[in-house]
Amino acid sequence: MPNAYFDCDGSLLLGGPNWSNVEVQELKFFKKTYTNLKPHASVRFSMIFFAIDGWEYLNPPSFTKGDYIELVFGTTSLELFVVDPTNTMSGGGYTDNFCGIIAASDLSFRVFGSVDHSDSSLLLKFISHLNQLTNNESFGVREILLTFSGTPTPPLATIPCALADATIYNMATCACPRGKYSGSSGCTDCDQSCDSCFGGSASECYACKDGYYFDGKQCLSCDSSCSRCSGPKKNDCLECYPGNQLFENICIPTSRCIGSGFPTTGCKKECSPPCSYSSRSTWDQTCFPSCPFNTFLDSTGLCFSKGF
Repeated sequence: MPNAYFDCDGSLLLGGPNWSNVEVQELKFFKKTYTNLKPHASVRFSMIFFAIDGWEYLNPPSFTKGDYIELVFGTTSLELFVVDPTNTMSGGGYTDNFCGIIAASDLSFRVFGSVDHSDSSLLLKFISHLNQLTNNESFGVREILLTFSGTPTPPLATIPCALADATIYNMATCACPRGKYSGSSGCTDCDQSCDSCFGGSASECYACKDGYYFDGKQCLSCDSSCSRCSGPKKNDCLECYPGNQLFENICIPTSRCIGSGFPTTGCKKECSPPCSYSSRSTWDQTCFPSCPFNTFLDSTGLCFSKGF
């Protein structure tokens, strides 16, 4: 099977043109199961969808035909139909082209929402209801952000909304751009900790900004070294700012990783030691490269300059 990721005009998508080599992609899907989840009452979400190439959009007023993507959270399902404003069944009125067939029109839209969920595991699934090969029509997803909240879905977040230059059938159009919410005086800035929100406090975020994490109730600050994290400590990092690498949940300068001779791997730019932490010691260095002149190997496997 081809790679499930596709570079679409500089954006790395899950899916995209030619993601499947089956004859018809209908009912084919991507899925991920999240396990050992902490107690929670709802899942808030934010993600970007791409409708690529020859989608047959819903046509008013009958709405009898249309390709769509089904977004599944456990037992809750959302169907994402795009409404065609020109009633041409081929995406008339949408003029962007991100990737795939040059002559075809594409569309991207960001979806926000919240669903009630309390199980210790969650199956997230993207099901294709497109009826052609992926070189004729396809979909993609990126920036999938899930926030597990200790409170049920708030009334203001009950109805998911889409931020797009299009109408998504049976889904509200977001009243404000990302980073703002609809308040009594119009579109108002989210709390500084929120990437997107449905209210003005740190507890009303769909997703936290880089540098913040959700503790089950609200978005709080990470350690200053982390761009993404799971908690407030220095060793709670999940991703690092440019110029740094992730080394066992700690962000270290890239030069320290390269200087130690370790490879870097993955999208997170992780600094990967050649053996597990439990097998390392300062008296058994068989799995470490030699440190450069005037440096020494410490117990974490990194080469440090001598201060004497």
